[in-house]
Amino acid sequence: MSEDLSENLSLAAPFPPVTHAQWRALVEAALKGGSFEKRLVSRTYDGLRVEPLYERAASAAVLAGRPAEPWQVIQRVDHPDAKAANAQALQDLENGATGVSLVFAGSAGAHGYGLDGAPETIARALDGVHLDGGIALELDLSRHHLEAASALVALVKARGTDPAATQIRFSFDPLGAMAASGAAPITWAKLAPTFAKRVTDLAALGFKGPFAAADGRCVHAAGGSEAQELAFVIANAVAYWRALTDAGVALDDARRMIFFRLAADADEFLTISKFRALRKLWARVQQASGLTPEPAFVSAETAWRMMTARDPYVNMLRATIAVAAGSGGIETLTSEIAQAAWTLFQEIEAAGGAGAAIPQGLLQRQVAETRTEREKNIARRKDALTGVSDYPNLSELPVKVLDVARVAAPEEKSTFAPLPAMRLAEPFEALRDKSDEILAKTGARPKVFLANLGRMSDFTVRATFAKNFYEAGGIEAVTNDGFKDQAEMVAAFKASGTRLACLCSSDKIYEAQAADAAKTLAAAGAEVQLAGRPGAHEESWRQAGVKTYIYAGCDALSTLRAAHDILG
Repeated sequence: MSEDLSENLSLAAPFPPVTHAQWRALVEAALKGGSFEKRLVSRTYDGLRVEPLYERAASAAVLAGRPAEPWQVIQRVDHPDAKAANAQALQDLENGATGVSLVFAGSAGAHGYGLDGAPETIARALDGVHLDGGIALELDLSRHHLEAASALVALVKARGTDPAATQIRFSFDPLGAMAASGAAPITWAKLAPTFAKRVTDLAALGFKGPFAAADGRCVHAAGGSEAQELAFVIANAVAYWRALTDAGVALDDARRMIFFRLAADADEFLTISKFRALRKLWARVQQASGLTPEPAFVSAETAWRMMTARDPYVNMLRATIAVAAGSGGIETLTSEIAQAAWTLFQEIEAAGGAGAAIPQGLLQRQVAETRTEREKNIARRKDALTGVSDYPNLSELPVKVLDVARVAAPEEKSTFAPLPAMRLAEPFEALRDKSDEILAKTGARPKVFLANLGRMSDFTVRATFAKNFYEAGGIEAVTNDGFKDQAEMVAAFKASGTRLACLCSSDKIYEAQAADAAKTLAAAGAEVQLAGRPGAHEESWRQAGVKTYIYAGCDALSTLRAAHDILG
C-alpha cells in the first residue's frame, strides 16, 4: 500500500496555478450575493483602496542606493530628573539597545515629560554613556531647549571625545515645531539662515550628522493620514535642503545633513507602505535635483496616538506590530501612498514651500478634516481599539507606572492653526474614568440590565455585543440566562439596582416579544434600549418604550455618554 501511495500522491508536486479571476469567482460564491466592495475592500484616510488580495507585482520597486544597513534599536529617555534619566539610559543600553533618544520638554515626542537643556542636566543624563563607543544618540529637541545641542557639544569637548567618532543626530526641526504649536516667533525666511548656521557650525566641528530632522510625528499625533505625514516631511526636508544650499553648502553634502522621523502604528501594512513610500519620494526629489539618489536615513517611533491607558498590556502588542520589517508584497499600496503624498507635496511647493505653507495652515486644515473623520470612526467603533472600545475589561488591575509629575512646556499663543496631539482612546477612557470615580464613591459601577429574551441560542450573540458595548463606557452589564416569563424578568431588573435596560435577542424573537417586553420594563421604571437595528419596527417599538438602539456602526460615544447621564 505504501508503494501505491508513493506512486499516486506526491506531496512535493506543485499546486496548479490559480488566476485572480478564479479566486474572485470563489469569493463571490462564498459571499452569497453579499457586496465584495462593502465586505472586503476598505479605504485609507487618504481615500486609497485596500484590496483583500493583490496579484504579484511584475517587478518589485527598486529603492535607491545601497542595501539596507542594520537597524538601530533606539530607546527613548524622557524622565524629567537627570539622575533617573541616566539610570534609564544605562539600563536600556545594557539590555540591548544600540542607542538612546534624549527627549526634551516641549518636543514633539515629549507629551508632558522630558529633560531641560541645561549643561549639568545633559552631563548627568549621559554619565557613563560612551558617545564614541558605537552608540547612537538622537536628540528630540524643542524650541525651548535648543541650548541642549550646545551643551552636548561642550560635553563632547570636555570629555576629549573626537566628534567624528560619535553618532549624534542633533535633530533641528524648526518647521515641525512651528506647525505643532501654531506659532512662529519669526518668519521662516528670517529663521532659515540661523538654522543653517547651527548645522554648518556643527559640521565644521567634525560631527558627522545628520543634523536636521524632517519629523512627521506631529502630523500623525494630530490625527493626520499617511500621505499628509509624508508630504509634510518631504516639504520640510526640501525647505531645509534649500536653506543649507543657500548658506553655501554643496547640494550633495546638504542632503546628507537631513534625516526623517515618522510614526509607526499598529496598522502594519500601511506603516510598511508609508516607510517604503518615503524612500521612493526622497529618491524622486533627489533625482529632480540632478543627483543620483542615496537612501534616506529614517528614524521610526511607535505612535503616541495608538497608545491606551486602559488595558495597557495591549500596548505591547501594538508596539510589536509597529516595528514590523518591510515586505515586497505591498507594492501597489506603497505606490498609491507615494502618489497621494507627492500631490500634496506639490500643493505645498506651489504655496511657496513649507516655510510659507505652514503659516497659511494649508496642511493643518487637511489634517483637521482627517482628524474629524477619524474621531467619528472611533466614536462608532469602526476603528477598533482593543481593550478600550472593543473587549474592555472592567476588572483589570492597575499596573505600576512611574509616578512622575508632568513638565509644563511654556505656553505659546498660536497665530495660525496648530497640530494638537491626540490619543485615539481618550474619549472612551474619560467614560471609564467616570465609572471608576463612581465605583470609588459608591462601591458600585453604573450598570445596565440585559433583558435577554428567548433561549441562550437566541440572545447570546447580541447579549455579548451589548456587554462589550456598554462596558467600553465603564457601564457594567448585568447579564443572565434568560427568563421563564416577564414577571421573572421584571424582578431581576428591579434587583439589578439600575434604571437602564437593554433588550437582547434574535430578530425572530424580537418580532414576537420585543414590544411587550419593552412595555413591561418601561412600566417598571426602565429606560429601555435594544441591541439591534429597528428596521420596520421603529415606530411600534418606540411607542412600546424603546428609546435607543445599539448596533455595529452606531455612535457609541454619544450613546454611552447619554447612558451615563441617565444613570446619574
